[in-house]
Amino acid sequence: MTTSTISFNANTQGGPLELAVLLDSVQVYQAEINDIKQKIEIIVNEEDQEQKHVLELHMRGKLPSHTILDTFGQIVEDRLLEITDITLDEIDINQVFVKNARYKHDFNGTNDETEEIFYGTMGCNGTVTLKFSTPAYLWLLQNM
Repeated sequence: MTTSTISFNANTQGGPLELAVLLDSVQVYQAEINDIKQKIEIIVNEEDQEQKHVLELHMRGKLPSHTILDTFGQIVEDRLLEITDITLDEIDINQVFVKNARYKHDFNGTNDETEEIFYGTMGCNGTVTLKFSTPAYLWLLQNM
């Protein structure tokens, strides 16, 4: 059996937030993330035949008090989680990630649930989901 490695950096702006990472519904990482970049590596086991996988990044811990508005309702201070430098077997997949990942959240309970393209920043408690398949090199060829 071979493996692939998905890695990325995570850090916050404005204070700590919790990040949990699930691979195929199994939690493989959980930590409080702060303003120091933390490199996270996830190992994916590969079979000889094509296998579908789901990677989920869950942000938790953001409170309404973390978002400060001015008198015009504009955000002047906020707490955010940034995901950067995403690689699959040391190949930069940031553009593939943006194209394929979806960010689902409900504006921290203030609005209906929405799903949008993930551009690298999580500003609300929610989940970023990436569906991919292995062997990883075939999936990359199909999605680059």
